[in-house]
Amino acid sequence: MTKRKTRHANSRRKGAQGELDAARILKGKKISRTGERSADVEDPYADQWEVKRRRSRFTEIYSFINQNRDLTYGKVMMRDDRKEWLVVMPVQTFLNYYQKGKQDDNDTS
Repeated sequence: MTKRKTRHANSRRKGAQGELDAARILKGKKISRTGERSADVEDPYADQWEVKRRRSRFTEIYSFINQNRDLTYGKVMMRDDRKEWLVVMPVQTFLNYYQKGKQDDNDTS
């Protein structure tokens, strides 16, 4: 196997492992891809998620999160010019919000 093919296989393996990790964290399941536009993971509420795992492309985002972690609990809102806002936070912080939101939805149903 050539070096390029090996690198591509390693990338796919790491991506698949990231999807499995995300499915476990969300208590959901990995979705079998039937096309390039399908999501990677579905949570128990049928919300679908795209999962990204990179060696070091998110370094700057981690530095934003760690900047004022004691004040913001690691939550960051950010956007590029002319793009929509994104919210980034550690997964445990997100899970606390997400589970509370789903409980509130059930309480009003």
